Amino acid sequence: MSEQWGPQGPTSAQPGRPNGQGPQGGYPQPPASPQGRRWGIWIAVGCLALLLVLLLVATIGGVVYLVGRDGREDPPATTSAPATVTFTGTTFTLTHPDTWAEGDRTPDTGMELNLRRTAGQEEDDDGMQHGDNVTVYQFQSERQAVAECRWQAPFLGWGFDDHEDAEELDRTEVGGAPAAHHRVHGTWDGRPVVAETWCLDVDGGVLQIVAETYGAEEISSEEARIVSSLVVTAG
Repeated sequence: MSEQWGPQGPTSAQPGRPNGQGPQGGYPQPPASPQGRRWGIWIAVGCLALLLVLLLVATIGGVVYLVGRDGREDPPATTSAPATVTFTGTTFTLTHPDTWAEGDRTPDTGMELNLRRTAGQEEDDDGMQHGDNVTVYQFQSERQAVAECRWQAPFLGWGFDDHEDAEELDRTEVGGAPAAHHRVHGTWDGRPVVAETWCLDVDGGVLQIVAETYGAEEISSEEARIVSSLVVTAG
């Protein structure tokens, strides 16, 4: 190895390594090509242009919509409530949809109201109608409402093909007064059917409501609303 003189003093030169510079001290690498940065700039410019076009289209659409409306406001949405009828009995009032018909009454049984859904009524071989119905009785009794309801409960479902024993439920409020409550499940023409009765003391007597729903295990929501609409008017 020979000693050579360079611009800053002697160096130990080796073949292929001018000025003694090794792998760590090699010549500086050339700067990266600006081609990749140019592509990034163009992509950003393209995205910005697309955003501006979308904003312009949305603005034009809004203007066209407002001009087309000519200052008019959309009419409010309306929902028509079903027509109802209010029945006035001796000691109560009851409201029902006009799709339920008021049938004949039998004063000797104390029947004040015989209410049947117009649709879905069927008649058996004896001419008896079967379908959703609500019946209200007003009568004098030696028993108060709770005892009267227990005595009447076994007669629930007498028009069904078969039925279970009546079930006594917790008292509920009907017409603003507590009422005894019973239910019975059965079948008619191969379909499930349920009947419920409510009894309450009114004007020295007993007011009894009976509801039947065919094709279900529970009283229909429409019948439940009819029963809950009852208002006692007796003093």
